[in-house]
Amino acid sequence: MISCQILPVLVLIPVRNEAETITAVIQTLQSYGLTQIRVVDNGSTDGSGAIAEQAGAEVVTEPIPGYGQSCWRGLQHLPAQVEWILFCDGDGSDDLSQLPSLLATTAEYDLILGNRRATAAGRAVLTPAQNFGSQLPFVA
Repeated sequence: MISCQILPVLVLIPVRNEAETITAVIQTLQSYGLTQIRVVDNGSTDGSGAIAEQAGAEVVTEPIPGYGQSCWRGLQHLPAQVEWILFCDGDGSDDLSQLPSLLATTAEYDLILGNRRATAAGRAVLTPAQNFGSQLPFVA
């Protein structure tokens, strides 16, 4: 397995009631050498934050509901050495096996976006609204 630990990456994982999956997500990230993992607990009632902390993640709390609000909270007070931020879902729906390939390209790019619609498995985990929104053309 290729290690990503030489890269200054902070992983941000917004969660809300993802106690069943968060440990596996964190352990998978750690298996790739990613050790700076920040979980943003967005009102979980199932102990997701405590479980994430036990798995080795830094946990911050965001009381205002919403995925975007959780992402914003996670971006506050970044460690000085961080050069890359990886957003990851806590429900295990992201295919993390592609991380080494993705992170190997960081010297070539300033921004890298994943595409969960690129595979049948990725499309299968998206809600109908997410699938619809993800296929809309980007207009700059």
